Amino acid sequence: MLIYSHSVDIGTKVSFKTHNQIDRQTYRGTIRGFTSIAGAKVYEDLAAIQQSMPSEVAAVSLNGQTFVLVETEDKVLRPFAIAWIDGDTFTIEDNSIDRLIVVRDVPAENLDMVLNTIRTLGYDCSIYRA
Repeated sequence: MLIYSHSVDIGTKVSFKTHNQIDRQTYRGTIRGFTSIAGAKVYEDLAAIQQSMPSEVAAVSLNGQTFVLVETEDKVLRPFAIAWIDGDTFTIEDNSIDRLIVVRDVPAENLDMVLNTIRTLGYDCSIYRA
């Protein structure tokens, strides 16, 4: 997904402010998805938020907008219409994404060697036991 010339995907950590002049909070969180008005209105009163935006932003219909679902630092999933996001403040904080890698048939005595090999390449890793 392209947001103000930034290519983002699910799992990308971002920060931004909205165009709402009363709410000058910097939102920080992880993108968890993209949705339409139907999916976004489950989380917030979109009409109320839209009314709090400057008139040029509020004039844009909610119906055709794409909403970014952001899990904020306080673990709340919030929808933001792309038109609500102040593009001058939109920043990618971290675009690394956790991946699960399965290494099969490793003898227990070799686990540390496998982890250390991955770490020498600059990656953080740990053992997950199913």
